[in-house]
Amino acid sequence: MNKRTKNAAFTLIELIVVIGIFVAVGIFIIGGFDQAIQLLAISRSKVIATAIANEKLEIIRNMPYDQVGTTTGWPHGEIPATQTINQSNFEFIVQTRVDYVDDPFDGNAQGTIPNKPIDTVPNDYKKAEVNVKWNNPKADPVLLSTLAVPQGLESAEATGSFLIKVFNSSGQPVSQATVHITNDQVVPAINITNTTDNDGNLQVLSLPPSVDGYHLAVTKENYSQDSTYAVDPINLPNPVKPDLSIIEGSVTETSFAIDLVSTLNVFTVDDTCAPIPSIPLAIWGEKLIGTNPDTPKYSSEPPTNEQGTLSLSDLEWDNYTLLETSADYDVAGVIPPILLDILPNSSQNTSLVLSPHTANSLRVTVKDAGTKTALTGASVRLYQTGYDETKITGFGFFEQNDWSGGPGQENFSDPSKYASDDGNVDPLGTPGNLTLGYSEDNHNHFEDFSSDTYKDALATTADWDINLGQVILEEQDGQFLSSGTVQTTKLNGTAGKIIKATLTVEQILNNQTIDYFLSSNGGSNFEPVTLGTEHAFVNSGSDLLFRAVLASSDPLVTPIIDSVSISYTQVVYESNGELISSSFNTGTTSNFGTLSWIPSSQIPEVGLESVKFQIAANNDNLTWNFIGPDGTVNTFYTNNGSSINASHNGNQYLRYKVFLSTEDLAYTPIISSAKIGYTSSCIPPGQVFFSNLGSDTYSLDITLNGYETLSSSATVNGTTQIEYLLTPLSP
Repeated sequence: MNKRTKNAAFTLIELIVVIGIFVAVGIFIIGGFDQAIQLLAISRSKVIATAIANEKLEIIRNMPYDQVGTTTGWPHGEIPATQTINQSNFEFIVQTRVDYVDDPFDGNAQGTIPNKPIDTVPNDYKKAEVNVKWNNPKADPVLLSTLAVPQGLESAEATGSFLIKVFNSSGQPVSQATVHITNDQVVPAINITNTTDNDGNLQVLSLPPSVDGYHLAVTKENYSQDSTYAVDPINLPNPVKPDLSIIEGSVTETSFAIDLVSTLNVFTVDDTCAPIPSIPLAIWGEKLIGTNPDTPKYSSEPPTNEQGTLSLSDLEWDNYTLLETSADYDVAGVIPPILLDILPNSSQNTSLVLSPHTANSLRVTVKDAGTKTALTGASVRLYQTGYDETKITGFGFFEQNDWSGGPGQENFSDPSKYASDDGNVDPLGTPGNLTLGYSEDNHNHFEDFSSDTYKDALATTADWDINLGQVILEEQDGQFLSSGTVQTTKLNGTAGKIIKATLTVEQILNNQTIDYFLSSNGGSNFEPVTLGTEHAFVNSGSDLLFRAVLASSDPLVTPIIDSVSISYTQVVYESNGELISSSFNTGTTSNFGTLSWIPSSQIPEVGLESVKFQIAANNDNLTWNFIGPDGTVNTFYTNNGSSINASHNGNQYLRYKVFLSTEDLAYTPIISSAKIGYTSSCIPPGQVFFSNLGSDTYSLDITLNGYETLSSSATVNGTTQIEYLLTPLSP
C-alpha cells in the first residue's frame, strides 16, 4: 500500500499577505521610532532653552538696577534686545524685554486707582522677560520673567511718561503692535522699540522732558501704520498729528489706529472688456496727515501693467479717489459706480472703462435720490441747437451707420464693413445709407406731335396740331395768342426711378421764345432744362412728363416745335435684398436689450414692412441661427425699438440680418443706422458717456419709469462728469 506525503508550504496569496503584515508592522515601528526621536529632540531642546533663559535672568538679577534695560527699548540698558545662540546643534533666538512697572499699591500715573493718589513717580520697579524660541514648529517657546527692584525708596525724577493706546478701525484694542519711539533732541538720544499688551496699551515711563521731540510710529505685520509727524515748513507745515512732548511730572496720553491692510485691483478696459495696457493712474485717500495745504496720508501715481491691471496690496482702510491721467483716453464709466470705500482686510476690484480722448466729453451718473443706488435703464437726452442724442444708463450699444466698406469682414472692427450680402443691396449709392441694389436703363421717347396720344388736354393751351405735326400758339381772329403751354402725360412705359434726362428739339423760334421743362415725378415738380444738356433731377420719380411754354411778342408770328426727343436714364431697384453684419463681440456673456434703426418709418411707395431684421447670437462665434422676436425663423423685427428675444441672453457674440424690400421698383427703403443695446459686466451701471462735444452748456432730460422726470443743464468744459439724483414717484 502506497503512502502519500504532503509538504507544508505557502501559496502565493499567503506569501503576499504575510509580507503585507510585516511591511505594516515595520512602518508602524519605524514611524513610532521616528516620533520618539522627534519628541526626544523637542524635550532636549526645551531643556537647553530653559537653561539659556535661566542664565539670562540670572545675569539680569546680578546687574545694577540702573543698567537693567535693553539696547533698543525703554528703559535703556546694556542687555541686547535680540541674541542668537548656537548650542548642541540648535539655533536659539533670545528676545529680552524690560518694562517699568507702575505698581497700583501707591496709585498710578493716571490717577485711576480708587482711594489712591496720582503716582508722580510711577517707575516703581522693572520687569524683565526672556523669550527663547528655536526653529521647531512643534516646540513652544520658553518664556521666563523676573522683577528688578531698586535699593531703597523710589525717588522723584525730572521725567514724564507716555500712555499709548492702539486700536483698530472698530475701536477694538490691537495687541502686540510694535511702537517705535525716537527722539534725537535729548541726550542720550531715545530709540525705543516696544509692543502693546493684550489691551492694546503701552506705558513708557521716566522719559526725559522734550517739546515736540518724540516721534512715535506704530506698526504690525500685515497692518497699516500710524505715526506722528515732524513739522516741515515746506512739505508739511501743519501736521494733523505732530510729534509729541513729554512734560516733567505728567503723563502724555496718545492713541493710534491701525488695522489689516487691503487689496485694490484696478482694470483698465474698453466697453468690450478688452484690456487697455499701461494707463497712468492717480489714487489718493481722504485721510490727511497735514492741512493748509491738505496732504493725504496715501497718494500714488502708478500705471497699469501690460495686461491693463494694477494691484495695490497695502492699502489702509479709507475712501479713495481714482483717476486716469492718460492724454489718450477718457473715463467713460467706472465699475462699480461707487466711491472706493476700502474696508480693512478686504479685496476690491474696480474697472475703468476707457474711451478715446476728445477735447470735451460728459459722463453722467444717475442715482436714486434716497438710496444713492446707480439706476440702470434711465434715458438721458443731451441736446442743444444742432445736437440731440439720447443714451440709456447701463446699456452698451453696437451701432453701424456706414456700410460703404463692403462685405468680407467676419468680426466687427472696421465700422464701415460687414460680413456678407446677397448682391441685391447697395451700400455705396448714398454715403452712410443702405438701400436696395439697382440697375440703370437708358430709354428714349420721340414725339413728332402727329398723334395726340400723349397730349395732356387739360394742361395744354397751345395748338397741338396733329395734321401739321407741330406745336404752335393758338390763333384767334387771325392773330396768334401771346403765350401757350404744351404738356404731355406720362411718357415712360417701364417702371423705375428717372434720375436724369437730355432734351433735344426741332424748333423754329421766329425771333420768339420757348422755355422747356421736364418732370420725373408725374408733374409735381417741373424743372427747367437746357437743350442738349444732361439734366439730373432734383426731385426724381417714376413718371416722365414734358412741358414747353411758347411766347410771342408779335401777334402775326408764332414759335414752332416740330419734334421732341428725350433720352432718359431710369433706375430700377431690386425687389428685395439682404445683408448680414459682422460679428459684434461684447467681451463677455451679455443680455441684449433693444433693436432700433433710423429712419423709423419708410415712404409709402415701398410698402409695409419694407425693413425687417433677424438676430443671431452665440458663444463660439461660429454658429449663426437667425431668428425673430418670437424665437423662430418665421418672424422678423419690424417695429423700431423692439425688445430682443431673451433666448439670446447669456451669449457673447451677435449679428443682425437686415431684409429690404419694395413694392414699387422705382423706390427703395433706406436705413442710415442700426443699433443694438446690451448689458454686460463691462458696461458701467447707472452711467452714460457723451464724447465729441463742444465747450458749451447743454440741456439735459432724464426719464425713468417710477421716477420724476429731471430737466436740467450741463456745462461741458473739457472732461466733465456730473451726478444726478432722481426722486421716486409718490405711491
